[in-house]
Amino acid sequence: MGAKFTPTDPTKVDNNFLSANHIAAALGEFEPQRTNNFTLIIPFPTQGSDGPGSPSADDSIRKSLRSFPFPTEENAVVSIPYQNTTRKVAGIVDYGTYGLVVTDYFDSIVLQRLFNWRRKIWSPTEADVEDGNLADRPTNMSIGGAVGLARNYKTTGTVILHGPDGNVNSQRAWNIHGMWPSSLSLGEGDYSTNEDNRVSVTFIVDYISAINVRGSLVS
Repeated sequence: MGAKFTPTDPTKVDNNFLSANHIAAALGEFEPQRTNNFTLIIPFPTQGSDGPGSPSADDSIRKSLRSFPFPTEENAVVSIPYQNTTRKVAGIVDYGTYGLVVTDYFDSIVLQRLFNWRRKIWSPTEADVEDGNLADRPTNMSIGGAVGLARNYKTTGTVILHGPDGNVNSQRAWNIHGMWPSSLSLGEGDYSTNEDNRVSVTFIVDYISAINVRGSLVS
């Protein structure tokens, strides 16, 4: 039999339970995480002297970033029927998709690098998949259709949450493994607006691992 349930004694409840004095108090805790205090590092996968899939030092995504979701994970639920009831257990885990939005700076390399990355995944010609050479693309886009190898287009990114003071002791970080862009949207022209153009990318990921939570390594 399970443990006996004992109701909470209402006379022992903190009389200040309606107060918010514990939040961001002087010499206290509960400092809120700001949604705009984070850094995203996504190395571009490269091919060349460093070998297939090796990261590039280019940080144009970090410098152009507008938004990126924090990590999520979810297990599918397996229902097991028996007689007049069901029992539920955990099934396959999924980490969802991740939408990246960057500002399109026309004098920056970020858009070109993202486009080259897509050419490692699919390209009208085999030459584009092998070396990302956009100059080799034929006028007839129906030629080719080669799909690249995962080892050449997947990378591992890192998202770092930090406090407004930038203190490294309050950082929390996750590695996002097996990232690759399944779609790339170059934005939209509109004569009726006077806004910056935004490039959107949808990333597929394999799994996520936490690497630092309040200074402690976790799995």
